[in-house]
Amino acid sequence: MDSENLNLLSLQPGDKVVLTDGAVVEITDNPGDGVWVFGRYLAHPDAAKVEAAEEQPIFAQDIQGVQR
Repeated sequence: MDSENLNLLSLQPGDKVVLTDGAVVEITDNPGDGVWVFGRYLAHPDAAKVEAAEEQPIFAQDIQGVQR
């Protein structure tokens, strides 16, 4: 699924998405605004972001698709 067909409002905590930079994020919160979700990195080209395990805002356009 590509970002043009992704319904950001349907993402729920626990869903996993792949970002355009190859990172994998687990959704932790979805405010339902259709623009942002919040999540923590499970995988990222910069390992420090994974190790930090902090919740990060994720912009809709950075989401490539849902990981199945």
